[in-house]
Amino acid sequence: RCGGLGRSDAVAGHGDMIQFCRYASVLKKRGAVSIGIICHPALKTLFARLDDADVVISLDDPLPETRWDYWSPPMSLPFHCQTRRDSIPSDLPYLSAEPGRIDHWAGMLDRKQHPASLYVGLVWKGNPRFENDADRSLPNLSVLADLGKIADIRFISLQKGAGEDEAANPPASLPLLNLGPQVTDFADMAAIKAEARRRLAERARLHAKIARAGVVHQHHADLGGAVHAAHRHAEFFLGEVQGLGVHRLAGEGQLPDREAETVGLAGQAHLAEMRRGAGEV
Repeated sequence: RCGGLGRSDAVAGHGDMIQFCRYASVLKKRGAVSIGIICHPALKTLFARLDDADVVISLDDPLPETRWDYWSPPMSLPFHCQTRRDSIPSDLPYLSAEPGRIDHWAGMLDRKQHPASLYVGLVWKGNPRFENDADRSLPNLSVLADLGKIADIRFISLQKGAGEDEAANPPASLPLLNLGPQVTDFADMAAIKAEARRRLAERARLHAKIARAGVVHQHHADLGGAVHAAHRHAEFFLGEVQGLGVHRLAGEGQLPDREAETVGLAGQAHLAEMRRGAGEV
């Protein structure tokens, strides 16, 4: 039997498709032999790396002659699969970036050209055709101008569509690395995020090693405060920061608590790995 997972203009945007494509794994476990996903063009390359998707079709592509036995809008899958808070598919990550694209974007984020403690991507406008866009989009980039006062952060514009031109002339107080025009789809977005996270982890490990070195040399000087601060930085980078945004969204009813807990636990696992690495110093 074949299963069809489709997108409807009425119910599914890009974010909805990213959230609910994970149900392909649930359908496979329940006996679906072949699963096709119809999605927005900008999602096709990213979804092609989804393990349980046998075919990914863009809305711009002609539909194949093969017929599906079943068809479902993506946001109806939790109902059809009868998942609850304790059974929502939570194997993370279920999407991944292409190694070749990560290498490409690594050059664009070269620290020698753009040294920074953190890379932070900015998107300030959504699709203006969305009926509730006024509640999620900012009037313009200048609203974020004061962010430039935060030290040791390199801001990156990932804005596409409406507002993209603003990144070419950002407020003087908010220097931006404008990557938006070079981003072609969500596979590029995933690659940029993957490279930024790799550098984040690298920096956190460095903080941990500095902390470890401080502990070793405490008999020469009282470095307790510095050691504590470095460990707190490491916890923030790899422990707390990964769960922070997700917990906030969960509180607003956007994500189930189980998903927030899963992402938070993933951050703690990274932190444990980092601490083991620090022991090698």
